[in-house]
Amino acid sequence: MKTLRLEHILFELESWMRTLIFMEKENTKIKIHLAMITKISTGDELLKKIEHLHNSLINNDHLLLIMRNFIKKEIDTLKHNANYYTESIKHRQKFRKGMLLIEKQFNEIKEKLLLLSANLF
Repeated sequence: MKTLRLEHILFELESWMRTLIFMEKENTKIKIHLAMITKISTGDELLKKIEHLHNSLINNDHLLLIMRNFIKKEIDTLKHNANYYTESIKHRQKFRKGMLLIEKQFNEIKEKLLLLSANLF
């Protein structure tokens, strides 16, 4: 039973890691898209919105890095210390809250970008 729990915990952590990696790639694509928009249109109001989005992406990059580091450390610890899984349960509750927050922020940024793009083209 302990092995099954450990495998489930590792599966969940590795799944979050894949999600974070995806978000990092999307953040990069969004930054490139923002740069493209500035080449097309450079009004002051637009530049303020783009700057706000860019700053949000930088903040999001920072949060993604923090979460990836925490999760990587958790995975490494679990793989080398199977008895650690009871402590990991407490950490996973924090990770879930963090992941929900990051996903919410990520979706808000993406929605703002899509609205901004839709109004331009």
